[in-house]
Amino acid sequence: MNTTDAFLAAPGRTDRYRARHRFKTTSFSVLLVMVLCGCLGKVGSEAAMTSASTETSTHAAPGQPAVTEKAASGTSAQIANTREDHMPHNVHDFSARRLNGQEESLGAYQGRVLLIVNTASKCGLTPQYEGLQQLYDDYAKDGLTVLGFPCNQFANQEPGTEEEIATFCSVNYGVTFPMFAPIDVNGRHAHPLYQYLKSEMPGLLGVEAIKWNFTKFLVDAQGVPVRRYGPRTPPDAIREDIETLLQAR
Repeated sequence: MNTTDAFLAAPGRTDRYRARHRFKTTSFSVLLVMVLCGCLGKVGSEAAMTSASTETSTHAAPGQPAVTEKAASGTSAQIANTREDHMPHNVHDFSARRLNGQEESLGAYQGRVLLIVNTASKCGLTPQYEGLQQLYDDYAKDGLTVLGFPCNQFANQEPGTEEEIATFCSVNYGVTFPMFAPIDVNGRHAHPLYQYLKSEMPGLLGVEAIKWNFTKFLVDAQGVPVRRYGPRTPPDAIREDIETLLQAR
């Protein structure tokens, strides 16, 4: 017999007293169970909410709203797609400023084979202007355009202004192919066109940097770079490759 039973069985305890006591005890037990269930239910709900929050709100930075895995994944995909949409697909996606100051889209040369050259007026290779002009004279009617991009990054051999460069090229070599304003071809400030050309057509041993003046890039009619030539490659040596691309237009 436990302590409670002994208490109720003691002399002098009436049946009515015993019944009332058992009712109180039972009521108290039921109430205690209800309270405990309510607390456990609340704890369980909070745990479930915390778990759900953890599962759906990952990678949230302090002070910033949580981002669900699904939303984060979707956002990443959108960012990737946006970047891909803005990435250049060919040379025609670029523009550059001409010597006369006008911005020109290279999309204007769609359907033409391009020979893109970084030039200089005070270089030992400057006479290559003559060979470049000869190529332009011979193949312009067939779909070739030579594009000249003056650059002063190599021993300061192109220090002139746009007007001075234009005069020099015209007077000394009779240049009539499109010439653009001076740009950088290497380094942090390299023109986006040259960043693209170098990444698509790296040089010897995979080195992207332009080595010197008169490095040449041959681009097909769809704007895709197909070959890179070193500074000392004479323009006349590129004729066969040019003719091949012209025939494939």
